[in-house]
Amino acid sequence: MDPKALKFKEDGNVKFKNGQYQQAIQDYTSAINAEPKAKEAAPLYGNRSAAWFMLKAYKQCSDDCFSALNIDSSLVKIRQRLTKSLLAQGEFTSAKQNINKILEITPDDAEAKKDKDLAASLEVKLNDANAALASGNFQQAVNLYRILQQHASGCDDLVLKEIQANIGLHNYATVIRDCLQLIRADKGNVEAYYYRAKGLYYLENYDQAVSHLQECLRLTPDHSAAAKDIKKVRLLTRLMKAAESAVFVRDFEEAVKNYTEALEIDKDNKRLNAKLFSSRADAKYKLKQFEEALEDCQSAVKLQGDVAEPYITCANIFIALEKYEDAINTLEQTLKEVDPNNLLAAQRLSEAQFQLRKSKRTNYYELLGVMSVASLMEIREAYKNRAMEWHPDKHSSKSPEEKSHAEHMFKTIQEGYEILMDAFKRDLYDKGYDIEAINEKVQMKQAHEKRQKTGH
Repeated sequence: MDPKALKFKEDGNVKFKNGQYQQAIQDYTSAINAEPKAKEAAPLYGNRSAAWFMLKAYKQCSDDCFSALNIDSSLVKIRQRLTKSLLAQGEFTSAKQNINKILEITPDDAEAKKDKDLAASLEVKLNDANAALASGNFQQAVNLYRILQQHASGCDDLVLKEIQANIGLHNYATVIRDCLQLIRADKGNVEAYYYRAKGLYYLENYDQAVSHLQECLRLTPDHSAAAKDIKKVRLLTRLMKAAESAVFVRDFEEAVKNYTEALEIDKDNKRLNAKLFSSRADAKYKLKQFEEALEDCQSAVKLQGDVAEPYITCANIFIALEKYEDAINTLEQTLKEVDPNNLLAAQRLSEAQFQLRKSKRTNYYELLGVMSVASLMEIREAYKNRAMEWHPDKHSSKSPEEKSHAEHMFKTIQEGYEILMDAFKRDLYDKGYDIEAINEKVQMKQAHEKRQKTGH
């Protein structure tokens, strides 16, 4: 070996032993450049490959192993290192081929046989993982890719495939985190930017999604998927902002138009489309297009049943249609199964229950035949006429059923008169309270007045 090359090699060995692998690589590189004889350079490539391996730079390690083996293919130690490097990169088939060459040189090599079995097993798992990913069996794919990464820690492709499977599982936070780790390790990892953009998009962080897609296109201008997605996200955000602006100025027809256009952009995005259906349903509800609004609520729930908004809009429609029991059932389901702490759902439930009670109470104004703005004198006069009309004595000769009806009417007329002649009770009645609730309020008022008098 050339003396100058030998000196560089020895310096590199010292640094290697001290764990100074990057500096050792520099010395081994100088030794390779200084050695004129190819045969003498083979072990130098081997030494440098060992330093690369310690730095987990498996691609560079493999390249140096191949350079050494091109000079001398019988170097078993270098082939063993090449096996480990190929496995770490997920190159299982190439690793198997290399192991076969080791066994041609040393047929009884137990470690090589063990590595061959491992490579074959990993190759099968890789095929199974890829098949699971292609068929939509995403959880199985994730499990297999994680097993493979335990043996192929330097294979970014396996991480990217697991990321694709996690997108299929809607594990978007995991996607964003894993992509960021890849980007920190390699700022030129185009696919990491692309899939992180997808994760951000699905979590409705559209500005950051666009930013990542722009970086993706900066690195690879002809990345067609990124170019398509950036147009999609920009159009979507424009339509959604236009719809929100229309709602703000109460132009609900324009809002419906924009939401409808937005629903055509990405039919596979269930979370997004559920939100769009829900928002369009609310706009249609405001337009009193109740049947169409209900259909949109149902579409939203079908796509994403764990969000309260479409249920609440549905209940609002039922209240508007005076289907109070349907509204109550919907809101009770929302609070029980979807969002137990939703204050708006709880408020709407109280309102629906109140409106149901109100709908079932007697209309005392109608019963007495007066307007809701009638004076006390008008109410008193109307009461006299109606009470005389339904007094039980006037119906004593009627059938049992007719007498019972007359008694009920007379009692109800008296009940209505008592409420409408009392300012406090009438006010409560006009607000929608039924007789039971009115009596409760009266008792509360009396108790309060009593406490004030006694000083307690």
